[in-house]
Amino acid sequence: MIDGKTCNFDLTLDELTEILDPELFFRANRQHIISKTAIKDIDLCFNNRLSINLKISVPGKIIISKARIAEFKRWFGV
Repeated sequence: MIDGKTCNFDLTLDELTEILDPELFFRANRQHIISKTAIKDIDLCFNNRLSINLKISVPGKIIISKARIAEFKRWFGV
């Protein structure tokens, strides 16, 4: 969460994706669902992928594959 708190769910990311508001949340990859309000900035990464930097610290990078960049841009309004 953006305030540094964590939430535990007994749902898979696929199940969470189905119930979260698609205007606010995006399934970035197999490990992450991100919120528009949590995005700090976006960097161009190797092989034309995007690296998402959040306002909070997370282990590793959140990468959007080049196959999903157009969908991400529509969602984020870029």
